Amino acid sequence: MTDKGLEYLNDSLIKYVSLGKIKLKFKSCKKITNLGLGNISKYLKKLTSLQSLNLCFYSYPHITDAGVFNLTQNLMNLTSLQSLNLNFGACEQITNNALLQISETLKTLLSLQRLTLSFPGCWEINDQGLENLSQGLKALANLKDINLNFASCGRISDIGLSHLYQDLKGLVSLEKGDLDFKGCYKITSEDFTALEEKLPYLKISR
Repeated sequence: MTDKGLEYLNDSLIKYVSLGKIKLKFKSCKKITNLGLGNISKYLKKLTSLQSLNLCFYSYPHITDAGVFNLTQNLMNLTSLQSLNLNFGACEQITNNALLQISETLKTLLSLQRLTLSFPGCWEINDQGLENLSQGLKALANLKDINLNFASCGRISDIGLSHLYQDLKGLVSLEKGDLDFKGCYKITSEDFTALEEKLPYLKISR
């Protein structure tokens, strides 16, 4: 699959819109770039009744912050979306700016009840990235389930974890979640323990 191929894929997706959900996993399609994410986004913005979206771009060397921007700028139209899953794990060019763009998008998706964001192995992400993301999370008043994966993001410390806690604690509808910070060695055991005590409904992997 290439960027051009994604244009043709968009035409075939119309068959599945009535189901209310879309799941796309591009296994070993390493030629997909930021342009390809833009191609997908142009189609998704038309699906205003979509309730569930799952996109996986794990370990794509050509995807950068610009690609995340291309994708998420049109997700703001999906106001009926209840479940969102985005996986950019091991996309090593992803930085804090990508989380800022995702945060801005989350502020418009007020119907979200389930959110999964995966960035394991994205080494450029640090505490500022978590602060960026948390600004969008606090707007999700209907969120019931959250799953965040920042495993092996070695620049994240207790400061980033504190930003996350401050906004998660305000989500009164939140019932469960899974936070993965394995390999984030700048976060101390004391910080993890404190978070587990304050938010006991979250499972924290460390």
